[in-house]
Amino acid sequence: MQVFDCHIHTTYSFDGKASIEQQCEKALSLGFSGVVVADHNLPPHKDFPLHENIRTSVLAANEMKKRYAGRLKVLAGVELGDPLTDEAYPYKEIFEIENMDCILGSIHSTPICKKYFPNHPDGHNLLD
Repeated sequence: MQVFDCHIHTTYSFDGKASIEQQCEKALSLGFSGVVVADHNLPPHKDFPLHENIRTSVLAANEMKKRYAGRLKVLAGVELGDPLTDEAYPYKEIFEIENMDCILGSIHSTPICKKYFPNHPDGHNLLD
C-alpha cells in the first residue's frame, strides 16, 4: 500500500511553517510514498501578488519532484477553498498555471457547505 499526504502546506501558504524540501524529508522519514503540495490560493497578500504564491509553489514543487524522483512522488498543486464561494474572485486563473498536477477542492467551512450543500443540516459532516 502507498501512503500519501495529499494536503501539505509550505512557506508559500500563510499557515505553512516548513519549506517543500523539509516537508519531503519529513514524508520520507515517515515512510510515505508521496506528497501533494497544496498551498492555499489566497487573495493578494503583501508578500504575494494574486496567485503568485501558487505559481512559485508549483515551480518549487516541480524542482522537488526531480530531486526526489525514485524516492518520493511529489505532486504540485493548490488548495482551493473559500474562494470557490465568491464568484467575483478570479480563482479560474489558477487553472491556467502551467505544470500543476492537481487541485484540492477542500470543503472546510460553513460558507462552502452552504453554497454547495444548502440543505445539509450540519454544514460540516457530509456523511450523515
